[in-house]
Amino acid sequence: MLRRSNAGLPSHGYDTSYNNGGGGSYGGSTSGNGGSTYGGYGGYGYGGTPSKQRRGSSSSNNFFSRNGGFGSLNTLQLVCVGLGFWALMMMGLWWNASSNYKTFTRSLQVSSGQEALDLLDSLKADVRAEKSKARDIKREAQKKYSSQISDLERENRLLQKERDELKAKHEGPDKKEASERSQLREAAFQEQVALLKEATRRESKRTVLERFGPGPHKVEFTYTMPNTEKDYQFVVEMAPLDLVPHAIHLFLEQVAHGLWDHSFMYLNGPHVLQIGPQDFNTDDDANALHSFYEAELDEMMFPDYSQDFPHLPWTLGYTGRPGGPDFYINKVDNTKAHGPGGQYQHVLEEQGDSCFGKIISGHQHLRKHVFSLDIYKDNTDYHWFFVDPVEIVQVVILKEEKVQQQEQQPSGGRVPKTDNAPKNTRDKNKRKARLPKMDHMAEA
Repeated sequence: MLRRSNAGLPSHGYDTSYNNGGGGSYGGSTSGNGGSTYGGYGGYGYGGTPSKQRRGSSSSNNFFSRNGGFGSLNTLQLVCVGLGFWALMMMGLWWNASSNYKTFTRSLQVSSGQEALDLLDSLKADVRAEKSKARDIKREAQKKYSSQISDLERENRLLQKERDELKAKHEGPDKKEASERSQLREAAFQEQVALLKEATRRESKRTVLERFGPGPHKVEFTYTMPNTEKDYQFVVEMAPLDLVPHAIHLFLEQVAHGLWDHSFMYLNGPHVLQIGPQDFNTDDDANALHSFYEAELDEMMFPDYSQDFPHLPWTLGYTGRPGGPDFYINKVDNTKAHGPGGQYQHVLEEQGDSCFGKIISGHQHLRKHVFSLDIYKDNTDYHWFFVDPVEIVQVVILKEEKVQQQEQQPSGGRVPKTDNAPKNTRDKNKRKARLPKMDHMAEA
């Protein structure tokens, strides 16, 4: 084999040789088989015929060999797939934008974007016109009502000034001191009133014990039914003396002075039966109460109420404020209605009606004969008044022996007529009972 130098040819660090007429190789080994060459720019085969392989083909095949076969083809496929996805995404966005655009133009009732822009310009012009119109109206209103606004502002400033003066007058340091002094005076007055009440109760209890004994004190009522000759009785036992001594003292003194003789049961309400002085024989309205005023036993000094003796059925209570002379029989439980806070028509509604006794005998005759009598029912002030009032002919304080005798007799029995028995002095030509003073009238 002959070898010749390649002097004069550019050397790229590769071995160049002729083998069996083979051509030079550029970048690799040569083969003399058929003159085919792998790599380089081609060579000469048998007979010195030059290879017709293209540079690119040789280079591409060599590239595939160096990169593990079809690795570069997979990358190209990925690029193509990515471009496809991007194209689809762009098409979707275009479709969505086109759909929104069509919806928008339909909602504006326009057929193109230019018409939408024209509509927007028109709306802007309308808004500017309305704002200008509103400014003109505001200016006209301010001009028209400026004088009235000025008057109102001036009046408001005067009122604020007056308010500040009153606030300084009534809430200043000196007024605070005066208010504290006023509160101290009020507390002192309340303390004195409490002392007077306690002293009155104490003296009332002393007087009852000295005049009427230790009790229990019982009072007998004798009454005559209208249009009959029948007399009936009921007996009242006073409340414990320690609870309401002032009320008990007043009532016992009224009985002892005979003030309840010839009084009347005249009002029969749903909750109470009221008893009081009523005059049917004269036209003098004050005549019935004259004896109470003359004896100075017409009312209490204050409402003598005790939570321990409430207004239960068949108990007795004074009407009005401070209380008396009329009293009533509770037909139902009036603990709330006639207790503290129940009589709202009075200024001192926190006070309660004085409850001072309880009927212990004669209930059945009151329920049967008295409670069932006719009333006017005329929706006037006389609505609950008896058409024919029941006269109480006599009221007495029972002595000890009389109490024992009453306990042995049937309760509420008929009283036999005697020469000394009280007479019914009521005029047979009876007249409608006059209304008592409203202060003395119980809540029916």
